[in-house]
Amino acid sequence: MLRLRASGPDFSVLADLRQTAVLPQSDTATVSEDLRWWVENGLQKSANLVASTLLKLQMERLAQHPAFRYFTSEQEALEWLAS
Repeated sequence: MLRLRASGPDFSVLADLRQTAVLPQSDTATVSEDLRWWVENGLQKSANLVASTLLKLQMERLAQHPAFRYFTSEQEALEWLAS
């Protein structure tokens, strides 16, 4: 499940990726483009909830931007978004 929270021209995102497996190679270019688009269009912070270390590493490689952080705790993710 992906939950997005956005408001105004600058926005933050809480993405719940805990049910997501590692992305297939065929999807990585599209995901990378989408993440870049978010940053170019006002993304301030993206707190991403992950359950898999492999997915975390894959997403870190795709995002490569300080706006993206990865968490296993929803509470910690929400606290970071609020900071």
